[in-house]
Amino acid sequence: MHNIKRIIITSVVCILVVLLAIATGGVFSKYQQSVVVNEEVNIKVSSGVLASVFSLQEHKAVQTNDGNYHLDADNTVIENTYYVLPGVDLPKDPHFTIYKETDVEAYLYVEIINNLGDNNGLSYEVTAYWKKLDIKGENNGDLYVYTGGEEEAKAITNGFDTRNTGLMILQDNKIAVDPVNKSSITEVSIYFYGYLAQASRGNDASSVFINCFKTQ
Repeated sequence: MHNIKRIIITSVVCILVVLLAIATGGVFSKYQQSVVVNEEVNIKVSSGVLASVFSLQEHKAVQTNDGNYHLDADNTVIENTYYVLPGVDLPKDPHFTIYKETDVEAYLYVEIINNLGDNNGLSYEVTAYWKKLDIKGENNGDLYVYTGGEEEAKAITNGFDTRNTGLMILQDNKIAVDPVNKSSITEVSIYFYGYLAQASRGNDASSVFINCFKTQ
């Protein structure tokens, strides 16, 4: 009989950070706020709007009688808990919802805190829309910048809209589970943090992140 193990896979979407430079005086504002599921998040300063919609969420994972999971397309959440069986992959679709309606260019980042462990038979891949940077995020996790599938970071501007499709992070929207997984784990986790920063705050995506979020 397969050994059933409990694993908490958590998308921390309650921290979304936006930094927009006010045009006069060189004053910078850092915005941090909790995201309420299914509500739009307005990030504004006196000089304009960096993004009128900016959220990070995933769909509810529902377990069926055979132990498999499917995602409920009508229910977005900020946390999922799974009971893991060897070889039964875990559907997981953390994604950004963004609407840019100004010409102020911005870099989009996601930080992943991977506490799944190296020997627990749990793995994931990040989609080709993201590039891993050589620096760490605010929470010392792996930091990725949005590229749109190109080789380098792509600043987003007016008209960038993912309200209907979402911008996915994990390849195939899943965490893969080794079919011969014999780990004795009881609880592990994975966290996601989202950041949006004005592109003019540095020479490249890494320097922008450092100037905006690691020197505050």
